[in-house]
Amino acid sequence: MTKITHIFFDNDGILVDTEGLFFEANSQVFSEMGITDHTLSDFQHYTQLSNTGSIGYLKGKGFDDEAIKAFKVKRNQIWKELVLSRDILIKGVKPTLEKLKRLYSLTMVTSVGRSYYEFAHKDYGVLSLFDLILCADDCKVIKPDPEAYFTAMKKMNVSASQSIIIEDSPRGIAAGKAAGVKVVAIKNPFCEGLDISKADYILNSIEDLPTLLKNL
Repeated sequence: MTKITHIFFDNDGILVDTEGLFFEANSQVFSEMGITDHTLSDFQHYTQLSNTGSIGYLKGKGFDDEAIKAFKVKRNQIWKELVLSRDILIKGVKPTLEKLKRLYSLTMVTSVGRSYYEFAHKDYGVLSLFDLILCADDCKVIKPDPEAYFTAMKKMNVSASQSIIIEDSPRGIAAGKAAGVKVVAIKNPFCEGLDISKADYILNSIEDLPTLLKNL
């Protein structure tokens, strides 16, 4: 069996708890736009099951490009205010990454842009633990397409059998499996009720990851 040498981490919901803030900010601005039926299930569908995002959701509601642009400006402002007001680093992330860094090479692969993840991580001191960070700015398509993982493995010069992927959402899991890599799903409240059974392993917390990897 080939030894795992490299770990690829999703960001939102794995490292930082940003998904709840996006849901909160989206819901607030949607309400101001007259959308009163936006639910957690809707949010899960356009963020966790597909890559249509809030833009696709608004287009489905009949909003034009100008209205969507105004939404993004206001939503992003609210989201940033929420990020600054809360500690969103998920429990156990930093010590777990520091422990794993001694044994594995670490990469972060996220479907958000660089400005988003850099703002979200603030001064947590986590981003410096990664050997490579690949984001939406670096890829033509995002998860569930596997391109980001194929690109990351190529950049790090590792094979699928030397790699393992850490995800929380069905579309992230689908991207990892399509790249031919074993996937660990870590349970996340914003993915509750969604099917993550296609992952090879399912954990309750990132703090359980070192033990799992040690036993593989």
